[in-house]
Amino acid sequence: LGRDILEAHYRACLYAGVEICGTNAEVMPSQWEFQIGPCVGVNAGDHIWMARFLLHRVAEDFGVVVSFDPKPMPGNWNGSGAHTNFSTKAMRRPDIGLKCLAPAVTESQDKSSGTLMNHNLSADADFKVFLLAFCEISPKDISK
Repeated sequence: LGRDILEAHYRACLYAGVEICGTNAEVMPSQWEFQIGPCVGVNAGDHIWMARFLLHRVAEDFGVVVSFDPKPMPGNWNGSGAHTNFSTKAMRRPDIGLKCLAPAVTESQDKSSGTLMNHNLSADADFKVFLLAFCEISPKDISK
């Protein structure tokens, strides 16, 4: 059933003009992923919203409900958090790509700690659960 939904969703996205570029099964049972892109800038958000809307509509046809919950099942399971892959033209060049990656990784690491510390974790239980999904990401000190 999962693959049937996945393929129907993929076809619906293509028909609607959504920039969908891939799909795959995830680690947790009945968990699937789709990839949007490549998109430029904020256009990615429009394509993600449409893809999610279409997924809900396709799921209705199959009599199932979709959840975007970051940790849909309690226990030591992989989470369902969204992630973003990005690159620049220079990063995709074989001759200089790796040299361009290191500064981008360092800069994003420096900013992620500040972003977490500015987030009100006590008011956002779902985000805290996402951060505690140790199967996928490195542990963070979120007790502050």
